[in-house]
Amino acid sequence: MPPSKLHSVGPSVLTPPVIDKLLHLLLNDAQLGVGLLDNEGRMLFFNHELQHWLDVPAEHVAGMPLSHFFDAEQAQALQQWLQNAGAADQTLSVRRAVSLGPMRWATLRCHTLGLTGASAGWRVLLLDDDTDRKAQEDALRESEFIFRSQFEHGNIGMALTSPDKGWMRANAKLCEMLGYTEAELLATTWDVLTHPDDLDLDLSQFRRLLAGEIDGYELDKRFLRKDGSVVVTHLTVSSYRRVPGPYEYVIASLQDITERKRAEGDLKLAACVFANSQEAILVVDEKRHVMDVNPAFCKMSGLTREDCLGRNMDLLMVAPDQQTLLQQLRSSLQAHGRWQGELDLRHASGRIFPARMSMDAVRHEFGQGHAYACIVSDISLARAHQRELDRIAHYDMLTGVPNRRMLDEQLPLALALARQAGHKLAVCYIDLDGFKPINDRYGHPIGDRVLAEVAQRLQSHVRGHTRGADEGPRHTDLVARLGGDEFVLLLNHLQDADECAHTLQRLLELISYPLHIAGLTLNVSASIGVSLYPDDDVDADSLLRHADQAMYQAKDQGKGRFQLFDVGSGQRSRSRRETLSRIEHALTRGEFCLHYQPKVNMRLGRIDGMEALLRWNHPELGIQLPGTFLPMVEDSDLDVRIGRWVIHQAVQQMARWAQAGQLLPVSINISATHLQSPDFASFLLETVRLHAPVRPEHVVLEIVETTAVADIERVSAILRHCRELGFQFALDDFGTGYSSLTLLRRLPVQELKIDQSFVYDILEDDGDLAITQGIVALAHAFGCKLVAEGVASEAHGQRLLALGCDCAQGMGVAAPLASDAVLAWCHDWRPPSSWRQWTH
Repeated sequence: MPPSKLHSVGPSVLTPPVIDKLLHLLLNDAQLGVGLLDNEGRMLFFNHELQHWLDVPAEHVAGMPLSHFFDAEQAQALQQWLQNAGAADQTLSVRRAVSLGPMRWATLRCHTLGLTGASAGWRVLLLDDDTDRKAQEDALRESEFIFRSQFEHGNIGMALTSPDKGWMRANAKLCEMLGYTEAELLATTWDVLTHPDDLDLDLSQFRRLLAGEIDGYELDKRFLRKDGSVVVTHLTVSSYRRVPGPYEYVIASLQDITERKRAEGDLKLAACVFANSQEAILVVDEKRHVMDVNPAFCKMSGLTREDCLGRNMDLLMVAPDQQTLLQQLRSSLQAHGRWQGELDLRHASGRIFPARMSMDAVRHEFGQGHAYACIVSDISLARAHQRELDRIAHYDMLTGVPNRRMLDEQLPLALALARQAGHKLAVCYIDLDGFKPINDRYGHPIGDRVLAEVAQRLQSHVRGHTRGADEGPRHTDLVARLGGDEFVLLLNHLQDADECAHTLQRLLELISYPLHIAGLTLNVSASIGVSLYPDDDVDADSLLRHADQAMYQAKDQGKGRFQLFDVGSGQRSRSRRETLSRIEHALTRGEFCLHYQPKVNMRLGRIDGMEALLRWNHPELGIQLPGTFLPMVEDSDLDVRIGRWVIHQAVQQMARWAQAGQLLPVSINISATHLQSPDFASFLLETVRLHAPVRPEHVVLEIVETTAVADIERVSAILRHCRELGFQFALDDFGTGYSSLTLLRRLPVQELKIDQSFVYDILEDDGDLAITQGIVALAHAFGCKLVAEGVASEAHGQRLLALGCDCAQGMGVAAPLASDAVLAWCHDWRPPSSWRQWTH
């Protein structure tokens, strides 16, 4: 740079003092740092701006080499640069860290003075402070980097558009949202991709932006994707222009809110469903305080929404054992997040009504606890309908007394009670004498009224459920109509045969009283046949059949009387021969079938298998239970033939179930005669081999204690041989026979079955409860699986679980099923909730 020329009006003006003062003012007020360096680079002179930039006290600057104030790398570059100073118009960028504040930057220029002598090589250093400019450049670069990062890698769509609505830039997220490539977007305009219903509002705001009326705008807007679908976005628009000047481009950011809008729509729909549902719904918090109810619940309960809010739903519930119900509810919610069941609720009027409730947990996000949605249905009508169906199923529509079905259910229970209590039970089969002529002469309406009147007289004669001072519960006497003019009367808790005779004599007198119907005076009498347990120690079906036989004897002897079944007569022998012939005929003609009663593990809620139960589909008598015919074939060749037939049918059915997708173990009852037949084991094994995938371990053979006791050495050997082949054995009706420890020790059985006579009354009889407890302990001691027979109710199951007996079989689980109904039952069966609480 050529030196500047100074102009003066004359030499007398620029005297040395004036020049000194002038230089002082120029150098210290200059915006540049100025220094004078000798030929070694030492600082001979410097102004305030240079000293300030170096951030060093003045006394530490004077005489110091300039390179002293920089790091080694910069010091070397500075020395090289100073050597070349004056050769060209060169600058040097330097930086210096100071004690306070950011790094300082500067641009250095240097001029050689061109003096001679001692001042030869001196240089003038000019320092231009670039710190602020450098900070602005860094800030701009950072801002550009941030914008570029957000634009290119952000999770929202961003675009630059022109004032004429053309796309100028589009980031990857926007391309993903709209389904276009950036090149495809740049070839079109954003208004073309805008949903027609949203275009007017967007264009209106866009025009206001370009007119300078607004700086930007936001709105929810729909775009049309390339595939034709719609994406909902939240659009934010701002503009950029140089001031002054027109807008150069518009910056748009788009957030995909499609799912949020859909969720909002779902919420609106849910709120609409909640408000308009015909199902009563309430929402409660974790402590079951009501958060909201819908109008249907208010209508059902008679309460207003304000009555319910904040109230504990437990106050609305009514239960005989409310604490147990609440405990079950809490346990189910904690374990499974849901509960359902039936309970009683209290109406605002105080009326109690039955309801079914299901509660499901609704989990908040971010771990904010739970709420529970409860759907409640008033089942008053369903309960009434169920009671009506039960009445129709169990009661005779004409007379109102129990029907044949009720009798079939109650007779075995009455028999078990009599066996347990040691009392007598009379089964009285009643046939009206003289009814047919009345029915034929006066017609069915009169005949029906005769039957209804006789039924009422019988009903008034029976005793209710009572308890004596020194006796247990006494089962209700029962009157049932079988059909036509035939009735059956069960007389429970009789002390002796004389009490039975006295009762029947009064019945005959009661029936023979004249009937006054429709202006007519009518007379009927009755012939009654009686079988008396335990004098006639047979099963329930046999007792009824014997009473029927005795009734015909009463008719033969003159009617209007009762006849006790003669257990000791020779008629039984003749009947047995006839029955054996008929049973053999039934076997050859395919009249036998198997029903299957489920065995379940109550604690695990698991189906353990089925027990095959023989039934005789008698052409005249209908389905007959094995107790009516199997005792007749004991110790005969027919016993073995029937046993083989049962094994073959059961194993064949197991294979069919397996082909359908469910292989169920089956228990088969084996008689003593069949078990000790010569080829029992070989026939059993061959049958299983022919029916894959059934294997020996899937077959459980049930024997009774008397089978083993008769010849324990031989029976034990047979059982051990079958066990070696893989078959399992169960000791049936345990507790009713010898039940000795020796027997258990010597017999290789894996399962004990508690006889139903003990199980039935464990809820009421301490003796039966103690016996059952003892059997449970015995089974555990010998490592035997335990199955309780005759589990009649959910409550029986609960008590057995408490005693440690997990497996059950009986009407409380399921009645015996036809083979084609088994798989459907397995699919649908669920254990009662009270059993599930014992799961561990």
